[in-house]
Amino acid sequence: MKKTKISKYIKNIKIDKDVPLREQSRKNIIRQNEDVKTFHSLRNVYPYKQMLVNDSFFIPFANLRNVLINNYRYSKSLNTKYVARSEVNGIRVWRIK
Repeated sequence: MKKTKISKYIKNIKIDKDVPLREQSRKNIIRQNEDVKTFHSLRNVYPYKQMLVNDSFFIPFANLRNVLINNYRYSKSLNTKYVARSEVNGIRVWRIK
């Protein structure tokens, strides 16, 4: 298996404005890509603190479980709320409160 360089993806994470929140669907669940090692369980790599309501960011080749754990931790510590949806080759996270 090939290891993914963490700095390659973290530097490219940016906050997007005006991306509509999609309805959740079982069809949108991403299967884990076994060729890519997930690095998304690390804390403080996502721009939660810089986000405003309705902002979003995309995480390529993410593990949905790890993203949901990070969403939960930051929502408790920052008194906010986040939602994640699967997209092609990754996960998009929105701040909804």
